[in-house]
Amino acid sequence: MRLQDVCLSQTLPSHFHSQISIWHPGYIRGEDTMLSLPCLDEVGPADETDEEVDDGKREARLGQASYGVHFGTMLLACQVVAGNSFGTAYLSYDRRGNHKVQLAPHGILTHNHYFLHVPQSADDSDTTSYAVTPNFQEWRFPEALPTPWHSIGITPRDTKPSCIISGRTKTEKAHLIPQSQDKWYTDNAMCDYSQDAHSVYNSVDNVVQLRVDLHRIFDDRAFALVPKVDAEGRQHTVVHFFSTTNNAGDAAFWHHNQKVHSLWHRSSCLPDLL
Repeated sequence: MRLQDVCLSQTLPSHFHSQISIWHPGYIRGEDTMLSLPCLDEVGPADETDEEVDDGKREARLGQASYGVHFGTMLLACQVVAGNSFGTAYLSYDRRGNHKVQLAPHGILTHNHYFLHVPQSADDSDTTSYAVTPNFQEWRFPEALPTPWHSIGITPRDTKPSCIISGRTKTEKAHLIPQSQDKWYTDNAMCDYSQDAHSVYNSVDNVVQLRVDLHRIFDDRAFALVPKVDAEGRQHTVVHFFSTTNNAGDAAFWHHNQKVHSLWHRSSCLPDLL
C-alpha cells in the first residue's frame, strides 16, 4: 500500500515579503503612500517589464526582478482610488510626472515605488492636486466599466456547485458586494445591473461559491477577481492577491493568478459586481 506523505505548512517564498508602493505626488514623503501590493506576478521570458528603465535612483530598484506586479491591475486599483480616473490617471517614476511608465497593460512593474498622477486640467499642468477616495462607502460605481471587462472570455462551466477558484465541492455562498454594504448597493442603483434585485441580500448575481477558507480570506479583502491576458492574448478573470498577511499567504501561494471557472448555474460571473 502506498501511503501519502505528511502534509506540512508551506514555506512562503522571499518575494512574498516584497512590495511595490504607489505614492501621491502632492504629499510629503512619509504621508504619501496610497497603497502597496506584494510582488506575486512572475516575470516570464516573454513578459514585458520596466526592469531596464533608469529612473535615476538605483535604490528604487528591486534588483534582478523575477517577480513584480501586473501593471494593468496596479493602474486600475490606483484609478479606482483616485475617483474612477480611467483613461486619464498614469504612473510615473518621478514626483513631477515627467517620466511616465510606458508599459502594455499586461506588463509587469518591477521598481519598488511609483507616483500616481491624475491631470486636473486640459494642459496637464496640474497632476498632483487630485482627491483620494477614502473608503468603499465613499466610492461611486462608474457609469462604464474599464475596457478589459468588456472582453473577458467565457470559462468552462462546472457540472455541479463548486468553488469557482479551487473546484472543491465543500463551499459557502460568498457575496461579491459585502452584505454590510446594502446602503452602498442602494445608493449606487446596483439593481440596474442585477436583475432588478433591490437589495444586496437577494441579488443572485452577487453570490459566488467559495471554499470555506477562501471565503474568509475574500471577506478580509485579501484578493479580488480581475481581468488578465494569457500567453495567447485571451482575457480571463483571475485571482489577484493584494495581501499575503493574516493567513492569506498560503492561499496566495496556491491560487494567485488562478483562472476562475463559471458559476454552475450561469455562464459567467457578473462583471459589474467584480
